[in-house]
Amino acid sequence: MTEREREICSRLKPIRKSIRWSQSFFSQALGISRDKLSNIECGHTPLRFDIASRLIILTGFSPKWIAEGLEPKKMPVRLGERLLEEIPRNCLFSEAWEHWIKQPFEAAEKTAKACIVSKPQRASLTDSPVTVGNQAEVDFAEAEDLLSYLNEDFRGVLKSIPPHLLQAFYAQMTASWRDFVGVNIVEIREWEARQSNPPERHLTETSTRRNVPGVKSEWTVLKRRLQDVTAKPGAKTMLAEFLGVDLTRVSQWLTDSKNAREPGAEYALKMLRWVEQQERQK
Repeated sequence: MTEREREICSRLKPIRKSIRWSQSFFSQALGISRDKLSNIECGHTPLRFDIASRLIILTGFSPKWIAEGLEPKKMPVRLGERLLEEIPRNCLFSEAWEHWIKQPFEAAEKTAKACIVSKPQRASLTDSPVTVGNQAEVDFAEAEDLLSYLNEDFRGVLKSIPPHLLQAFYAQMTASWRDFVGVNIVEIREWEARQSNPPERHLTETSTRRNVPGVKSEWTVLKRRLQDVTAKPGAKTMLAEFLGVDLTRVSQWLTDSKNAREPGAEYALKMLRWVEQQERQK
């Protein structure tokens, strides 16, 4: 391996230590074996993009710091679907950074810094997640603004829907918000608890969910892992039986079509357990 690859690998252990995770727990979260994680941390095996993408989503550490060691260390990043589709998952993270991620990331970082200057109340780059790889690189709308936008958009949509379609619209909206609540239930419960009885802040209190920048990006990464594992004959049928659903439904979830539906939280967690089992058996 080159010296640069060893330098990139050397940053994984400090990341793991900073969130106080064991090698065993960290390797499971990244979807790799403990031996593979150990080899990467020791500089014996280079860091690949598929592992790095999960690392970025899981920990909130900046891909720029992982690739080049440049501050800030932490900057929540969502890797856009366009990037995830373009980058070969098995390529070196250093190559993915240079050829696909660096330019859009630095453009988004520049926009984020400008936003901090224009809004002094925003303390640092760690306050809002940055999306890299889509047309809209960053969205820094405040929560109050977003509520206003949602109310305006929702009223506009309702006015445009014919009365005979309102029942179908309501059914689809209900299904969507139930899925959203299911995926984000931990943060929702924590927020509700803080509103009713604000706890004292402690430096040691951390939330893994709060460090994960994008649920949609998480599903995209998990789907790619599932697609790899289910490429062999009969694997999709095995997955369907494990989930207790029809094979057609599994195919719809794993398709790359823009109209593909995402599974609910319960099925996504089951899929994660299943793919981890299959990958360990390789």
